[in-house]
Amino acid sequence: MIQTEKIKQWIQVYGLKNVILRGIYSRLPVIPVSDNELIRRMNWQLRTKKRLQKYLIVVDKPVTKENPYPKTIWWLWFQGSESAPLIVKKCLEVARQYADEMQYNLMELNKDNLFNYVDLPAQIVDKWKKGIIGNANFSDLCRVALLADYGGIWMDSTVFMSGPLDKEIRDAELFFFKASFLDMTITKVSNWFMSANSAGNLFLYSVRESMIRYWMQNNYVADYFIFHIVVAALSERKEFKEMFDAIPYFTNTYPQLLGMELNKSYDEGKFRHIIKCSNIHKLTYKNLENSLQDSVYQHLLAWGLEREK
Repeated sequence: MIQTEKIKQWIQVYGLKNVILRGIYSRLPVIPVSDNELIRRMNWQLRTKKRLQKYLIVVDKPVTKENPYPKTIWWLWFQGSESAPLIVKKCLEVARQYADEMQYNLMELNKDNLFNYVDLPAQIVDKWKKGIIGNANFSDLCRVALLADYGGIWMDSTVFMSGPLDKEIRDAELFFFKASFLDMTITKVSNWFMSANSAGNLFLYSVRESMIRYWMQNNYVADYFIFHIVVAALSERKEFKEMFDAIPYFTNTYPQLLGMELNKSYDEGKFRHIIKCSNIHKLTYKNLENSLQDSVYQHLLAWGLEREK
């Protein structure tokens, strides 16, 4: 009876034709979404998340060992910063300034010193050296291994700081920038900036062990965002839901605004608004060769010690 009354209300509001069509679309096992890239990607990633369930490992006992690298910012450019693009060098320069201000040690990693700090199975490292695991996916493994073992902050080489980190981020047991709760997405977080305020975080160890299990058994990546999908799957487990919900909410939208402006003409007002929204900015080093002299990119390269106050 109640369902009948609801249907009558829907017909009154939406019309009989729309109610029938909505009912058909909600029940069909196959929905035509050929013109919607977002929905097709979401459907694929949802299927991937289900397939990855068998690789998930929940670490439920703290891993305790001496931590020689407390309060460290981990930064990686495989080829070494000397050969990095100009914007990457600027990101590193500014990160060093703020690391000193916040009393963090910035650890610059490259392919030559990486394994002085990163502990991964030899089979995984060998797959990377053979090109089976690409640099992007291997970097995902490195960042979660470092934070699980030592804590601290992982910062991509194209992350630009316009101010010190918020105290909520530095004090958080675990931190990711989260996708807006208004977004339709399977990947709930970004991993170009992530942190743990101490070594031995159980969630990060679980992500690490799950990723290792996957790559030990596979030579192909299920999805480019496999790390994010594993994080999403584990965050829904009862063991981690409370920890994940406790992550302070900082949207990953604001930190990506500046990256969208790099090749545009510099506008003082717009620039000030963007850096007011976030002190962390995810940039790119691609397609900047022909930028205008008055571009945001050129302005960032000239960013000085005065920090644009």
